[in-house]
Amino acid sequence: LRGSTVWAALLYGLAVHFRVYPIIYAPAIVLFLARRACHSHLLQSSTSGTKDQAPGQAASSSSSSSSSTSRVVAGTQGESTARRLLSLVVQCVRCGAVFGTLSAAVFLGLGCLFLKLYGHTFVHEAFLYHLGRRDPRHSFSVYFYPTYLSMGSTLSSTAVNTTVVAQQAGPLASLLLQPP
Repeated sequence: LRGSTVWAALLYGLAVHFRVYPIIYAPAIVLFLARRACHSHLLQSSTSGTKDQAPGQAASSSSSSSSSTSRVVAGTQGESTARRLLSLVVQCVRCGAVFGTLSAAVFLGLGCLFLKLYGHTFVHEAFLYHLGRRDPRHSFSVYFYPTYLSMGSTLSSTAVNTTVVAQQAGPLASLLLQPP
């Protein structure tokens, strides 16, 4: 499985189907795959760069022949550089596109299968329930217990929420106000 984008995408789509929260890791995974693809593409092009050069190009660029010959060689080298850069970008984007397409296909395919098997109950329990729930008991927040204790009372619930926001705003403001 090491280095296989296809298997990684299939397993990631399965993981997101079981628990939706791994979706937050998608941008990091895609950026990692793009970086790895760019790195391997650059390594391949640097090792094969001397082999791909035409015999006439090396002689023409090293000799001091007419200026028209050097302009033609420079033009082909510029086109070659642009072509290599385009190839690099395509290779980097391709990895992320393959990963995203396959993982989304697995996630949506399993979602459609379970929708057909269990109906709208599946959609409600898997996704929609979390939008309107008021139960903080399976939250991993450090503010779980004060929120849990204040569930019945509207006044203390508002006070707890205000306190939580105020406690989080202080460190956030200090991070944002630091000089670059």
